[in-house]
Amino acid sequence: MTLSRRAFAAALIGVAAADVAFAQDAGQTLEVNFETNGLGRRIELGPARFRAQGRYTMVEVQAQNTSSRDARIEYKIDWFDRDGFSVQTTSSWQSLTLSPRSFEAIRSVGQTAGAYSARLTIRGAD
Repeated sequence: MTLSRRAFAAALIGVAAADVAFAQDAGQTLEVNFETNGLGRRIELGPARFRAQGRYTMVEVQAQNTSSRDARIEYKIDWFDRDGFSVQTTSSWQSLTLSPRSFEAIRSVGQTAGAYSARLTIRGAD
């Protein structure tokens, strides 16, 4: 299974079994939304990992540029409570340039104690 298919599966089912030791709770999920057509073929995502960061929750996912050219993207992460209600609506777009074949960690810390799961939205910056 390719990295992007694993990321898609991990996004749908939550934290992959191999990452349970890192996860704060096996029920946490990272929903992934690619806003730019075709971007999901050039940027592959590893499985989401959650952990406690003090009294908050942190999520991390590895992004890889699989193309032979620089990839400029923008991303934002929105947080939700256990019931699926938005708890952090002030997330702003972050810029990231990935060199060819390089990996980069995308991280976010939910800024409220109720932050549980997240949605990662990615779009092309060009």
